[in-house]
Amino acid sequence: MKYLITIFAIISGVLAHASGTLVPRAEFSKPEHIEIRDVDRWDLLVVKFREGTGVRLRDDRFVSYANADLSSIEQLLKAYPETRLARLFSRPEADYELERRTGEARTGRQLADLNLYYAFGPSDRETAQKLVNDLNQLDIIECVYPEPIPELAFMPSESRLMPPSYVEFQDYLGTSPVGVDAEAAWPLPGGRGQNVKMIDVELGWAWTHIDLPEPFFEGGNPSPSQSYRDHGTAVVGIIAGIDNEYGITGISPETAVGGQAISIGNYPDNVGMYFDQASAALEPGDVWLIELHAPGPDGKYIAMEWWQANYDAIANSTAQGRICVQAGGNGQADFDSPLYEGKFDRNVRDSLAIMV
Repeated sequence: MKYLITIFAIISGVLAHASGTLVPRAEFSKPEHIEIRDVDRWDLLVVKFREGTGVRLRDDRFVSYANADLSSIEQLLKAYPETRLARLFSRPEADYELERRTGEARTGRQLADLNLYYAFGPSDRETAQKLVNDLNQLDIIECVYPEPIPELAFMPSESRLMPPSYVEFQDYLGTSPVGVDAEAAWPLPGGRGQNVKMIDVELGWAWTHIDLPEPFFEGGNPSPSQSYRDHGTAVVGIIAGIDNEYGITGISPETAVGGQAISIGNYPDNVGMYFDQASAALEPGDVWLIELHAPGPDGKYIAMEWWQANYDAIANSTAQGRICVQAGGNGQADFDSPLYEGKFDRNVRDSLAIMV
């Protein structure tokens, strides 16, 4: 069934593309001033050049395949000679060019050129604060911001379920309104997650846990932190815990699972890059889950797609037919607030992800 949906989506997108009715990509006004907070990384500034400029990094200098005027960025970088430059997304440029064409064809939506994203690495925090605002003033720059420091999307609790949770305690497997009625889906074709792969994006797992399946994919460098491993193990268990006589049973226990660990603090590693790597390991109809959030403009924890590079990585993924589910953040934020500039308004900007 997922392949029929994929074929239909491609045909619909091709017709939309041929008629010249691509839904335009949303762009937003740049802020007058950018402040690097304690919850941001000063050592990694995310920079995106404007669409159509054809900017590429060659031998540590920028060139333009669209004959764009690069004099402003060249002059600015002379004032910051110690700044490191790197591509933000790490796969071959040709991969992104191909996926942009196929993604626009299948969705009828204009996608960002992910090759226009770069990681700028300032030499120190004071320099970073000045550089981010100098970059923000350049017309050739669409957006610039410090990479946020993500955290696991969970709410701290003073109590934990003891002893371990067995199937009899899994009320969420049952009927509404308590559960999601997973048991009713199990007898149906594909109802147990057969022939579907899922990658969990967070910080760590205990893949040797007796009730977890063998992962088909392991990316990044998982954290040794026990709390991070506990969180990832619980998430994967809820989704795909093995159906046997002990432990728990996952909602879709025959789903193939994997983990993409993110790293924070190593330039030029960034969240969007890890999103892209997880997506690239999947096929149309497969799923990847973002178990992260970060403090937004008012300090409340919000969904990771608020930051433009993350959004564009997600939109590129869903345009390929891969399903993204992302945590909405546990900050009790009102996404309809003017504070968020319409970035969560799906009539303005829609990544096609499922936000939970």
